Amino acid sequence: MKRALCILLTLCLLLTLAPAAFAAGGTDTQVQTSFCPENTLSLTVENHQMKIEGTLSTGFSGMFWLRIAVGSAVNFVSVTPGRAFSTSVSLSGVKETVPVTIHTCAAQYGSYRSYLWHSIYVEPDGDGYRFCSSPVLENNEAMTEGWLNPGAYLSEGIPDSVQAMSDNITQGANSDYEKVFVLYGWMTENLYYDYDAYNSGGQSLTAPEQVLSGRRGVCEGYTALLQAMIQAQGIPCIRTETYALGASTAGDWSGADAAVETANHLYVEAYVDGRWVVMDPVWDCNNRYENRTYLYRSPNCSLYFDPTPELLAGNHKTIARVSAAAEDIPSDWAQEEVLTAISADYVPAKLQGAYRTAITRQEFCTLILTMLCAQQGMTLDEFTQSRHATVDRSAFRDTSDPYVQAASALGIVNGRGGRIFDPDSGITRQEAAAMLTRAAKVMGAAAKGTPLTFADSDQFADWAVESITFVTALAGPSGTAVMAGTGNHRFSPLDTYTREQSILTVCRLADCL
Repeated sequence: MKRALCILLTLCLLLTLAPAAFAAGGTDTQVQTSFCPENTLSLTVENHQMKIEGTLSTGFSGMFWLRIAVGSAVNFVSVTPGRAFSTSVSLSGVKETVPVTIHTCAAQYGSYRSYLWHSIYVEPDGDGYRFCSSPVLENNEAMTEGWLNPGAYLSEGIPDSVQAMSDNITQGANSDYEKVFVLYGWMTENLYYDYDAYNSGGQSLTAPEQVLSGRRGVCEGYTALLQAMIQAQGIPCIRTETYALGASTAGDWSGADAAVETANHLYVEAYVDGRWVVMDPVWDCNNRYENRTYLYRSPNCSLYFDPTPELLAGNHKTIARVSAAAEDIPSDWAQEEVLTAISADYVPAKLQGAYRTAITRQEFCTLILTMLCAQQGMTLDEFTQSRHATVDRSAFRDTSDPYVQAASALGIVNGRGGRIFDPDSGITRQEAAAMLTRAAKVMGAAAKGTPLTFADSDQFADWAVESITFVTALAGPSGTAVMAGTGNHRFSPLDTYTREQSILTVCRLADCL
């Protein structure tokens, strides 16, 4: 990544940009800027008007003003941070493709600063109008379709100074999304873009602890620190390479820019609430480190925190994004439920991958207990205590794994005899049925459905018959049984149980509790 090509929003705003060569995308009549409920605008075209409504809550401590321009039409509206507002602008003078621009100011008559600039365009469409689609939107959406295992993007090597700062910033945050939001806000408020390094091509600070100490960097440093800050809270986070329009580009998607395949910038994605949240702290930070001087200028409403794909594609083309190896991707039939389980925090990071391999006895205990603890919002110790289970730390000679010990104390799993658990052995489908049944009964679940019958029931072990009957009759609101057959009216009790099969059945068990 060449430092001289890193993009800074304030540089971009100094350019005189020509209208982007956007490809008209259908008859789109509405665009939203962000998924963040505290900072989002919805733009809707209807007849000869554009309606702008939403909520903005960062960048100003009190009431402020928006200057909204579409072509030659301009409107001003006062906004109270955190409160919804609505206004409109006439489109009757729009005769060609024009950008929607929004500027902000603390007072109606004063120096306005750019907020939305050359990322959303509108054009005539017959008797009405429509928003244009960025020529790189399809590319960006295709780049996000690959499977990622969030657990692969945690880090245990967070520097102490970064961990302490992250903990301090997120005090009082009530959710992972809020933690990411306040960390992002701190970054845009307290870091300074290193113009000395940018202009000279010299060395900039890139290691997270160095950036934190020096409070300056270019895109490598900004994203490295934000990634580490987020991972310090146990939230998966990646950095994505992009080609971003700005000082080192023509400023729009005309010409050859849309076809560029070389990255010049980085942004960050954090896995929160079952999705990857995009954020670009460089493009929302207005601070400058120049001539060895720190020049502060407050951020402006966090446009690039959790932007919609449509807004991001206005000036970012995704070039390279991490992806899972083929062996770490679930089978097609399992992907939806595996993702549901991961999003619900039922799947430990170490079990996110190698989905088609046999699950071990120890791993199955970990999976079941992780789900039960997540459902109850408890730690492992809190959960076992809530069930009045006494954990024997010396129960087995061949493992001291706390999840195995807890599963044994709860009666979910038994040893092999002689204090041997055999943690690394695989399990069969009928053994899985027995463990799932015991876990369900620990939680007081009762099977109320009709159990399935199988052509290979003569292969069931005597101790497994009751469990197989139970789990094939136990179903949640969707009506899907915790376990079903393998096809052709068979249960296949002696077949090996895989990680993805285990995750699906544990997720279905969770629906029944």
